[in-house]
Amino acid sequence: MRAACTRASSGCVASTSSSARSCRSWERSLPREIVEELETLQDDVPSQSYRKIRKTFVASFGKPPDQVFTTFSHEPIAAASLGQVHEARNESRRQARVKVLYPRVATIIKVDLRCSIWGDPRLQELRAGAADRARAPSNSARCSRERTDLVNEAAMIARMSKNFTNDPDVLFPKVYPAWSSRTVMTMTFMDGVKDLEARRTEDARARSV
Repeated sequence: MRAACTRASSGCVASTSSSARSCRSWERSLPREIVEELETLQDDVPSQSYRKIRKTFVASFGKPPDQVFTTFSHEPIAAASLGQVHEARNESRRQARVKVLYPRVATIIKVDLRCSIWGDPRLQELRAGAADRARAPSNSARCSRERTDLVNEAAMIARMSKNFTNDPDVLFPKVYPAWSSRTVMTMTFMDGVKDLEARRTEDARARSV
């Protein structure tokens, strides 16, 4: 099963990684070995050129990243199907991360919707239920639009941060509004551990007890 899963995940990377990420969202209902293979897709998504990232940034702020930040890494620290993240430092030398959407993100969304909704009727039943199948396209389209509006994402971060103000175990990055737009979001840099790595650590600890 793991070998078949690996071949499937390779195909997903080559075609549409966001559709594969949608499959990964079912991790609680899929066997562990399948989840682990799908998890690797986040590391295998190819990044896009700095030229494209620079173009999107200039369209939002009228100047390139190198003129806004003291330093801006041309190589991304993370990449996904809709955008990628770059490391930067502001005038105070504070580390930041800059999330930038790709120029043709709307086209990517259309491909994703076509693959994930109409590609297999069984997926519609799993995701929405047979009775709600007719609403699946519009619901997915709305969710995809929200995912590509970084102003909306910044508002959600602020709301969640406020909701968890009194919980010291839950942290959220701070968004810098001056250098954020619908296609660019600048945040404080936060270190973290991927879900799969955390689960493996927990499993190892459980076995050692």
